Formats: sequence, C-alpha cells, structure tokens
Amino acid sequence: LDNSGKMLWYRTLGDERNDGFTSVAFDNQGNLNVIGDFAGKIDVDPSAQVKYIESNIPSDRDGLIMQYDSLGNYNWSYVLSPSTVDCKSVAVNSSNDLYVVGNFKDSVRFDILNPNNLSITGTNVDDDMFMLSLSQQGQFKWAKHIKTAGLYDVLYAVAIDKNDNVYATGEFSGSANFSNGFSKTSNGIGSDLVIWKLDKSGNTKWVNSYGSIQRELGSSITVDQNDYVYTTGVFGDSVNFGTSINKEFVTSNGGLDCFVLKLNQYPTSVEEIGVVGYFSIYPNPVKSGNEFIVEMPDNLENRMNIIWEIVSAEGKVLDSGAAANMNSIKIKAPSTAGVYFIVFNDGQELVNQRIVVE
Repeated sequence: LDNSGKMLWYRTLGDERNDGFTSVAFDNQGNLNVIGDFAGKIDVDPSAQVKYIESNIPSDRDGLIMQYDSLGNYNWSYVLSPSTVDCKSVAVNSSNDLYVVGNFKDSVRFDILNPNNLSITGTNVDDDMFMLSLSQQGQFKWAKHIKTAGLYDVLYAVAIDKNDNVYATGEFSGSANFSNGFSKTSNGIGSDLVIWKLDKSGNTKWVNSYGSIQRELGSSITVDQNDYVYTTGVFGDSVNFGTSINKEFVTSNGGLDCFVLKLNQYPTSVEEIGVVGYFSIYPNPVKSGNEFIVEMPDNLENRMNIIWEIVSAEGKVLDSGAAANMNSIKIKAPSTAGVYFIVFNDGQELVNQRIVVE
C-alpha cells in the first residue's frame, strides 16, 4: 500500500495445505524480508518464471524465509527443514543482515548450502528455540540453539538496537545455557519469560528471566534510541520483575495477565545474582578525569578473574580492566560530566553501582 492506503501490489503463495507468513521487516535498500512456514509444494516466484520449493515431508511444516524487492519481485528463498520449524519473527540490522527467531523439533539444517556443516538436533516432541542470522543475499552466517528438558523453549520476537545488538524474547522451561557463562533455570512447572541480548555476531551479552509457578512469556520486544528495552507478554501468579536486591513483585488478578516491561541497560536490566552488598565508591561525585576508589563487597573480595567496566547511561563501555584478588581499586573517572555505572563481573556474580562525574 502507499501512504494513502492505495494498493500497489500483492503476492500470494501456497497450495491446498495451510501456509502462512508470521513476520516482515524491511532493509535499508527497500527489500522486503518475510518469514513463516509451509507444507507441500509451492511456487515462490510471482513472475512468469517458476520457482518451486517443497517441504521435506508433505505433512510437516518447514520454516520459510523469503526476500522480495520493493516492487514485489522475487529475490531469494531459504527453507529450514527437514522437521517441523516455526519461524516467529524477523529483524534487520544496519548492514542488512537478517535475524530470525522461532522454534523447532527434532533436527534442522540451518546452513542449507552446506547441510553437513550445521544440522542441529533438538528434541523429538518438545519445542526448542533458535536464532538464525543470514546476510542480505540469504547466505548463512550463524545459528544459536537453546535446548532444555522442558516442554516450551520458544523465541517469539526479535529486535535490533542502533548499535546492531540483537534482543529476543520468549519462554523456556528447565535449565538453559545461553552461552558465555549465562545459564538460567525456570522457577516452577510452567515456563519463564526470557529476554536475551547478543551482539551482531551472536555472542551473549546478558540474559534476564522472570517466572513463577505458572507460565510467563514475552511476545514482543523493541528498543528505543536511548537503548531502553520494552517487552510485552503474559504472566501468572506473582513475579519479581526487579532484581535480587531491588525486588518488584507483580501479582496477577487470576489466570494469565498481560504486562509491559521497560528495562535499561545498566544496572537494572542485568540481574544481580547472589549479591551480598553494594561496593563503596569515594569520592562520589568525582571530578572529571580524577581518580576514585572502589572498595569491593565481601562476596567479590579475593576472587580471581574479575573484570570491571565503566558504562555510560546509554550502555556503552568506556573503560575496563582487571581487579583480581583486590580489596580496593583506583579507577580514573571519564572526562565528561554525567552519570555512569561501575560494573564488576567474575563470571559467577555481577555487581553494579552508579557514579556521578562532575
């Protein structure tokens, strides 16, 4: 449609079985990237040319990723098979790379040009979540797979921030390893909400989860220009949407209720796991360019492999260093006045606190 609602063109595809698109995203050259699933044999090229694709088993639903140009001309298609694959959401970054999330059962070939190089095996019955990255030309870049012993592991939505970081939300049950030392375990018999941040290469930056004895999930996610993360979904029972220190319990009115959750990058969007207490910073406020002293909390003293970072309010890491086996450390303040965060991480626990630079 044009901006007045007038139809410019349309495209249809399918056979006698149920086929559907679930999400759409434009790149910065006007190409239209659509995802969904299909079964059977369909012609994906709307022109006089014929381009048939066929699901591996006629009764199974294969994942489908397609690209049209701005005039609706067929560019390429990418099929995820041979088992049931549900593509839920797609987003495109500033380099026109695609990020697709969803769920699958059994075994899926994610690199279709080299099927022997990356065939990921999940479970035969339960859903496992995935994230797939493709180039603008539809070439495989990388794929992530999260597998648990639970029933529901699904990513429903994906978004990109201005720095090309990737955010996804969905649900999981059981114990899940999100790589880079980030593991989460759901709270009860139901699934828990998960919010997952990665860089553009697929490296995990942080993971948040929220749950109760009932079911929680994230159904949509977006990031604004200030890197605030917004997630919508449903929750049941009583859920702590805060951290282990700053608890924010919300209780449903019965059954599953809807929510909107806003997170920033530091400190509240990174869960503070098992933190005994805040560390001391002095002087605070500190003059720009001057040194300040950080006294470590008891639970991080004398630990190895501790990394510290100075992070801006926008989530950018401005400085970093090591602080292993130290009770206190001197750090030079940023040269620009503002509010910053000091983050310490030893791979097991993460502690962060605000500092004001004048």
